[in-house]
Amino acid sequence: MKLLLSSTLLIASITCAHAAGTPNVLGQTYDTARQTLAAAGITPLTQEEVAKVSSEPVDDSVTEQRQQGRPEVESCSGAGVFYCYYLLKNKDGDIYGASVYIPEGGGNDRVEKLEKTSRHLELPGANGRYAADATTIALNALQMRVAAGQCDEACVQEEIARLAPKKLPVIKSTNDMFTGKPIPDYRNLNIAELMEITQQRQLGTVSFGNPEYDFNASPVSKALFLASKQSTRYCREAPKGLTCTLIFMDNQGFMIKVEMTGTDLGTMRSSAVWIANADDDMKDVSEPAQRQYVQGFRDARLASEDPRAFRSLMKTRYDKTVDAQMMIVQGLESNVKDQGTCSRLLNRAYLYVGGNNPEPMKERAIDETITVLNKSQCFIQPM
Repeated sequence: MKLLLSSTLLIASITCAHAAGTPNVLGQTYDTARQTLAAAGITPLTQEEVAKVSSEPVDDSVTEQRQQGRPEVESCSGAGVFYCYYLLKNKDGDIYGASVYIPEGGGNDRVEKLEKTSRHLELPGANGRYAADATTIALNALQMRVAAGQCDEACVQEEIARLAPKKLPVIKSTNDMFTGKPIPDYRNLNIAELMEITQQRQLGTVSFGNPEYDFNASPVSKALFLASKQSTRYCREAPKGLTCTLIFMDNQGFMIKVEMTGTDLGTMRSSAVWIANADDDMKDVSEPAQRQYVQGFRDARLASEDPRAFRSLMKTRYDKTVDAQMMIVQGLESNVKDQGTCSRLLNRAYLYVGGNNPEPMKERAIDETITVLNKSQCFIQPM
């Protein structure tokens, strides 16, 4: 684990805790420091570059930092006082390390040390100097053409299709933050990769007749809006430029949200993905089926993690229902023993009857539940 300088020692040595020849960013938030250093030609490593120069293990703290848009994190440590160590490079491939204090419970972080390390990253380009990859250069050139009025939407779509790689990244899975359901992990993709992968997986774009965001406000948002087939819903200022939200829909009408973050079209990468739902910003888009879909997965997760809390929620949700099938389930509950197996069986009936399932399936679920409850001796009064 990288040894991180303690706060006490830093106070004593703050005048010499930054690398010579670099901007003095001590005391700044790390996001502010990144921008200051980037202006001086010192930029964060990618996750792949960190792996080339570091053998530090990736623990939960590192994973969390990367998910927050900091792929350059090398390690995090501390008990009571929490620090993370981030790696940056100059155009010659020299590696710099930033030790950042991160207060527990929130609040602004703080750069407490910046040092030039002995490590070096071999970078592509003449004489080992850094050169952006061809796709990044091409996407940034496309952004400039859009800003100059030299490339309309049809032109942009042709370029995005042309820039999609023949060999696409392997898409694994991640758990949706709201429902816990496994979903495709579309993170760390550029816009050309994202559009090609979602198309291959039969995810269509969701466009809006009257966007709530002025995409002409900046060259990058305008270019992304056209590159995403107008599926970008809105953008907001972020430490790394802009974070924009794109919405896709599968062939069953369910929607996925993808966030992209970056300073320009070439450096933008997908940074978050989750199931779109009516509880956040899905106004004018969410259909009843989508809301029921998300509610069903949330209910199933709660039923698995906390059966008692799930039953309490069901009592509140269906307290005054007049639906015949739900009334049957509620009637069963008053005659079912409050114990492990019996509770799980009753929860299953609630999930089926309360979900967006066909009527025959609900009726079959009730019949099966009664049969199994009988066999399991779960009824207080035999039925």
